[in-house]
Amino acid sequence: MARTVILAAPDLDVGVVRQRLLSERFSEAFEQVNIYVNPDDIALRLSSYLTKYPRIGAAEDEDFKPGEVQSLRKQGLIHIIRVEETASGDSHSYFRGNPAVLSDIVLALRTRAFPGGTLRPLEEDPDFIWRLHPNYPLERLPEIEIESLR
Repeated sequence: MARTVILAAPDLDVGVVRQRLLSERFSEAFEQVNIYVNPDDIALRLSSYLTKYPRIGAAEDEDFKPGEVQSLRKQGLIHIIRVEETASGDSHSYFRGNPAVLSDIVLALRTRAFPGGTLRPLEEDPDFIWRLHPNYPLERLPEIEIESLR
C-alpha cells in the first residue's frame, strides 16, 4: 500500500481538492498527502484565468478560508508546502530542477516523515502552510540521519 502521495504543481481546482480530499477520506488510505504549491507558477495562473477558478498548485493564502489548512492537515494529513523563490525559468516544472524540492520529496517518500520534524525541517507560517526555502539542503540534517538515508 502506498503511504505517501505527492502532488507537485497540480492543475486542480482548489474547491474540488478541498471537497474530494476530505469526502473521499484520503487519510484512511494514505499516511500523508504532500501538495507542493508555487504561487508564481505561470502555467497555473493561466489555467486559473481560463477556468475562472484558482488552482491548488498556485494557491495563495487568500485561496483558503481562515483555519482551513489547519483543518485539512488534522482531518486528512494533508500538508500544503509552498515552494519559495524558484530559480528555474520554467515556473511550472520547478519541482524537477529545484534541489530543495527534490530533497524534500525524496525525504517524504523514503522516510515517510511529516514536515516540520528533524528529518524534514520545513518552517510553518501562521496559516499552517509549510515553507520550503531555496536553501533547504540535506546538510541541515544531523550527520547520523544523513548516513541512515543512504
